[in-house]
Amino acid sequence: MGAEGDAAADRDLVITLDLGRGKPPGQQTEAVRKIIDWHPNLRIVIPHLAQPPIADMDNEELNTLWEAQILLGQHENLWFDTAALPVYGEQEYPVAPAQYYIRRATDLIGSKKLMCGSD
Repeated sequence: MGAEGDAAADRDLVITLDLGRGKPPGQQTEAVRKIIDWHPNLRIVIPHLAQPPIADMDNEELNTLWEAQILLGQHENLWFDTAALPVYGEQEYPVAPAQYYIRRATDLIGSKKLMCGSD
């Protein structure tokens, strides 16, 4: 994202980067970090709370990759939405695994970095 990032920031737009389901979270963390560095005024939303490993909660590697992506939220212009979290584990309401990851993200970057979303 070159001049497009500057143009979006100049127009006060918000860019949503859906990093894709099916790939381990964190594979694109460094690419997003570069976008943040190159375009510090660009507002970015990563949907689905960076797609936590709800269906594989005991996988330490996936949790570490997910946490690295959530820590991108320390940047002042990056937020996460919480849309579609129940789908990842195909759990019944109140979806305890999704609640766990929301709490974990809140502990890492604060509740003001999370947006409520539905799919």
